[in-house]
Amino acid sequence: MMPFPGGIDANPNATLLFSIAAAAIYAFALELSPRLARSAAKTLAVALLAALAVMQGGPLLLVAALALSAVGDAFLSQDGEKAFLGGLASFLAAHIAYVALFLEAGGGIGLFTAESWRGALALALAAFVIVMLAALWRRVGPSLRIPIAVYVAAILAMGISAITTGYPWVIAGAVLFIASDGLLAAERFLLAAISPHRVWMRYAVWGFYYVAQLAITLGFLLAQSVCGCQPRSASSKAAKSKPGATVQPTSVHSPRLRADCHQPAGTTVCGRSPAARAAPSTCSMTVPEPSSCMASASGAPA
Repeated sequence: MMPFPGGIDANPNATLLFSIAAAAIYAFALELSPRLARSAAKTLAVALLAALAVMQGGPLLLVAALALSAVGDAFLSQDGEKAFLGGLASFLAAHIAYVALFLEAGGGIGLFTAESWRGALALALAAFVIVMLAALWRRVGPSLRIPIAVYVAAILAMGISAITTGYPWVIAGAVLFIASDGLLAAERFLLAAISPHRVWMRYAVWGFYYVAQLAITLGFLLAQSVCGCQPRSASSKAAKSKPGATVQPTSVHSPRLRADCHQPAGTTVCGRSPAARAAPSTCSMTVPEPSSCMASASGAPA
């Protein structure tokens, strides 16, 4: 079953399949020496996710983060310190875009105290990142210490901001992204050159990374397709305060996607029946009483 309407022939589904195919091709080529075809497969895997986000009218920040990640992949598919620093800079910019996106879609840091699991996960990520930085600090050269420290701070900010969102796939993707970066750092700087662990770690780095990008992308796009109205707009506030008011339609492909939207009570998925969710256009609806839903792929109530 394809995630977007239209079956396998629809452009979004075809683009997603091509992205997965490119990721698989790169996985098979991991042990080969750097060459153009290998670099192209690695770059295309995430670049096609950026194209998918454009097709589906995803948030601009999501498109930017994926595009910057693809540039970083192109750098890291080559050997050498200059390529590594180019990849580091590209992914730093991608993480900054992700932080802005997650903060825009999230519910704020107050969720860390309101829901203890979020706070516990944030503390676990912080501990992991601090341990990783301490281990790297002793092993890398002076010229790399500051860039790596800045990057580590950025990935921690990305992870913590993701935890404030209501999208389970996005949270899982952020955790996998940090795990991938941790394994990459260990493989590049902490393991001996002849360590037998290098082989499986390379595959784990790529697998975690690609699944992370895929989860973040689908987390936003699928949530957007289920619950595409803009919350906290004047119309939705009016609907909340006046039972029986109608929420004005906004595009399901709105670039400003939020984590909650006011919907009618008593329905199962973001206030929309299966028939309404199948309709291509809208999120216009009558609100008999104030209620809200978290625009997550799972449809969990806020």
